[in-house]
This record gives sequence, C-alpha cells and structure tokens, in this order.
Amino acid sequence: MSHLLRHSSRDCRAFVRPALLWIGAVSLLVVILSVAIVRSRSHLTSAGPAGAARMTAAAAAVVPPPTPGARYHKEIKPVLEKFCFDCHADGANKGNMSLDEFKDDDDMLAHKGQWLAIMKNVRAGVMPPPGKPRPTEAQQKQLAAWIKQGAFGIDPKNPDPGRVTIHRLNRLEYRNTMSQLLGVDYNTEDEFPPDAAGLGLDNIADLLSISPLILEKYLKAAEIALDGAMPSDKGRELVVPGSQIRGNNNSTGDRLPFSGSTEVVFAYRNKFPGSFHLKIEIEVAGENTATNTSHFVASEKCGPGSKEILLERDFSDKPDKYEFDFDRNWSIEPHVFTIRAGVPGARSGGRGSTGSPWT
Repeated sequence: MSHLLRHSSRDCRAFVRPALLWIGAVSLLVVILSVAIVRSRSHLTSAGPAGAARMTAAAAAVVPPPTPGARYHKEIKPVLEKFCFDCHADGANKGNMSLDEFKDDDDMLAHKGQWLAIMKNVRAGVMPPPGKPRPTEAQQKQLAAWIKQGAFGIDPKNPDPGRVTIHRLNRLEYRNTMSQLLGVDYNTEDEFPPDAAGLGLDNIADLLSISPLILEKYLKAAEIALDGAMPSDKGRELVVPGSQIRGNNNSTGDRLPFSGSTEVVFAYRNKFPGSFHLKIEIEVAGENTATNTSHFVASEKCGPGSKEILLERDFSDKPDKYEFDFDRNWSIEPHVFTIRAGVPGARSGGRGSTGSPWT
C-alpha cells in the first residue's frame, strides 16, 4: 500500500505542479493586463484636458452657422426697432414700407426689393431722415452685410459676378493694338464695318457683336498683319513703267510733253503694311520741245487722307536722268499717285514735299 501511496502521492505532486504553474501564468497575465490598464488610464489622465479641448473644438467645428432668419432676429431686428420702427412698424407705413408685417422668415427674406431700398437709403444717409438718431457706422456695416449675405444670399467666399459679355476690340482699339504689338498700321476704318454705338460710346461689349462678316475681317486682318510684321518674301519690289500710268487724252506717263498740261494717275492698293522705299525715275529726252522748261508735280493720296506733294520742281529741256527716293510708312489702303507736267507758273497746293534734295 505504501508503495501504492507513494505512487499516488508522486502522481498528485505531478498534477499539482502544472496547476500551480498555470495559476502563476494567469496571475502574471493579470498583472500585465493591470499594468497596461493603469498605464492607459494614466495616459488618459495626463492628457485629459488637451484631449477634452480637442473634442470640444471638433464638436464646435461641426455646429452649423446661424440661418439668415436667426441672424435677423438676433442682430438686425434690434437695430431696426431702435431706428426704423417708429415710422415703419406698429401700424406706421411711411413710404409704403412696413417692417413688422412679414408672415415668417421666408416671407421676410423674399422682400429683396425692400431690403435693397433700405440698404441704399441708409448708405446714402437718406434714412433715418435728418434730425432723427442714426445707426453707428458699425451698425450700418452690419445691416449692409446681412442684407447682402442674408437677404440676397451672396456668399463672400464664392461670389457670383453674374453674366459677363465677351468684349471684342472696336476698330480703333484693334488698330492701336496691332500697331503696338506688331508695328503694323492696319487701316481698320476702311477694312472693317462701323462699330455699333450706344450712349455715345462704341466700346460697349453688349453692342460689339461678332457677325460672320466681322470674323472674316478679323482673320484677314490677322493674316495681313502677321505678313507685314514677319514678311515671307523679303525685299519684294513693284516696278510700274510709265506706260501703265495713264491720264487724260490717252496720255501715259512714259511721254509727258513740256507744252500744255498733262496729268496721269496710277492707283495701287497696298496689301502688306509696313515701311516702303519709293523711287521715282524721270528721264528728260529734250526732243522738239516748244518750251525749254516744264513744271513737274508728283503727289500721293493714301485712303481718305489728304493729298501729299512728294515732288514739285521745274525741269529744263536738257537731256538727263533723275532719281528721287522717299521712305514711306504705308498702311493697308488704296494709294493714288498723280503726276502732272506742264508749263511753269502755277504751283500745286499740298502739305509740302519730302524726300531727298533735287539734283
């Protein structure tokens, strides 16, 4: 039996030791959990005020702003009661305006015309009338801000400017812009139709519509202006022989007699604005002349402008060749050249001659 008991006690000790170990492990786990809980509590306790402040701030951030009606009753109505209700409330209806007959807040906000009149009159100093107490500057700003944001629904963070008409340049603005940007003088008064005007102005956006004709004119003008600013064919030259300069009595520029009075004309339409060099070549043959002197006048007329004398002088009948050079700045417009030769005496009017000295 003792042997059996020894075996039994040995088995019992073997069973008790694991149990003690398991209880110790549980105790250790409880201690660890307790320490963790205490640490977490101490963390919350030490950070409690800051955490509470953050929670309060977060809660305050989600509070919706007061409605326009609520702002009216809290901020605006006391001001109106103090300065306006004597004449516009409690049965008084001066100027057909009453401020205490609104059915509800929606009806109050719907009277936008009335609130606009109030804002204008208060801002202009018309209301309250002279001799009556007036709101302070701060109260006037508060009233105007509420009317704009509350009654009109204007959001200062996202303003609505309304409809804006695309503004094209009128003829004068377009010509000046081309001249300043590209150095090209494009005569828009001749090339573009007149601009619509209103109230004495021709630059009102609502009147400067863009028709298909205007669009074609703009495209053509842009092409010509760019070619004038950056010409693709440098040094282009136009030579007009005297036979193409025609005048009265079937006369031509290749043979102008000294006697009598002969006038020939040549018209040229410039397609490329810019600087040009004009050269006039004259040859005096001196054959069979009835007189020994001829008065010669060459003039130019650009578009609707006045005639300008390029060259005016007398030539003798001595055979010789002459060249006269002129630097011209031409826009896109017709150019009419007139040459007249005749007996000396009558001088031609004009703005004077330019160019190199006579030889």
